[in-house]
Amino acid sequence: MPSITHLFWNATEARPRAIWRILAQILIALLIIIPLEEVTQALALEHGGMPALLLGNGIFLVGVCGSVWLSGHVLCRRSFAAFGFQLHRGWSGDFGLGLCLGALLRGGGLRRPHEQPSQVRGDDDTGPARVERHTAEG
Repeated sequence: MPSITHLFWNATEARPRAIWRILAQILIALLIIIPLEEVTQALALEHGGMPALLLGNGIFLVGVCGSVWLSGHVLCRRSFAAFGFQLHRGWSGDFGLGLCLGALLRGGGLRRPHEQPSQVRGDDDTGPARVERHTAEG
């Protein structure tokens, strides 16, 4: 009868089982991100706007990459490149295509040709403005 340690430890690979490595990586990410987000919130109250948003996104990136590196190094005994984080010749092409596609899709580059943007018009200075949608049919 196998012991309870088989639930936590993979004896053939001499490391914790995959589920425990994943849970440990998530916990490490949270331990990195949450304190740094508290600092970001304090800075956002002072400065606000885009710098705080960029700082928050940077903290998330550092937290996730740091937790992947730390859990990979300590728990899995893998290099950072073993997780697919490596720069090679095809990387720049993939990166450029992803940037262009993201900008095209977010920027509305695929709008139907018969649609025009919404226009906001008010009847007079006292009444609320109403939004009208103009299409080729009407």
